[in-house]
Amino acid sequence: MVPDSGRLNASDPRQIGAYRLLGVLGEGGQGTVYLGESPSGQRVAVKVLHGRMAGEAAARERFEREADLARRVAVFCTAQVLEAGISDGRPYLVSEYVPGPSLQQLVTAGGSVPAADWSAWRSPPRPRWRRSTGSGSCTATSNRPTSSWGRKARW
Repeated sequence: MVPDSGRLNASDPRQIGAYRLLGVLGEGGQGTVYLGESPSGQRVAVKVLHGRMAGEAAARERFEREADLARRVAVFCTAQVLEAGISDGRPYLVSEYVPGPSLQQLVTAGGSVPAADWSAWRSPPRPRWRRSTGSGSCTATSNRPTSSWGRKARW
């Protein structure tokens, strides 16, 4: 198993676009985020819309709207977006992978953090803040990039 990720299941794709998938970083209502590897060996996060939702126009629109919002998020709030596209009829996005504990691991280890203390978590030049899925705003989601879209996505 790849550190910082779960194993791929039999139903998980092994490749999305040019990216080989190594493990599962997380899963939500909209999609699954995989740890991937580029052809050059760079580790990346690859978010893919759930297959069961790929045919739903509303779900695709939400995923695409997220892409548009991600383009507007300040660089210090999110992992760098590398690419976006469609693979086997499912939209996906690829962003920089920043290793670190999940938000759940941080809260389990240290308890919740009052909102007034969140500013103390930021530490330039690589803050631990990442954009939460679909919100378009910065939140404390640890070092796991969850969702960002490529600047050259074509729908």
